[in-house]
Amino acid sequence: MANPVALPAPRIGDVVWCWFPHDLVRPAKPPKPRPAIVLRVREPAGAGAAYQVDVCQGTSQIGKLFPSEFLVAKQEHPDEYDSMGLSYDTKFDLGRIATLDYTSDWFTTPPKPRFGRNPKLGSLHVATLPRVKEALRKVKK
Repeated sequence: MANPVALPAPRIGDVVWCWFPHDLVRPAKPPKPRPAIVLRVREPAGAGAAYQVDVCQGTSQIGKLFPSEFLVAKQEHPDEYDSMGLSYDTKFDLGRIATLDYTSDWFTTPPKPRFGRNPKLGSLHVATLPRVKEALRKVKK
């Protein structure tokens, strides 16, 4: 990953376009980006440094829903789906959280940008919060 560009600070609850790593121990950029939810934002460590964010991954592979996951489906949750800027029914896994530098190495502009040249797809809808809290509660520590 060469010459990463630090990006402006995201907000907690932003849904962003992210190269979420398959291996959380030795993160490497996977072949395709996917939606992710920003759960935490840390200030840059110094001048020229990037924000660090904790994100959970989203996937359109929605077959089985595990306790640490929640689903946002267009037919069941149309307002949430639109608010989050999703293109497919998506489940998010709060049991898989990565801490990444908020740079062009890990985040990119989505195929249908709604916020300019920015990784942001949308934002969590207030109606989604109970499902987020329930999934977080069920994450095994």
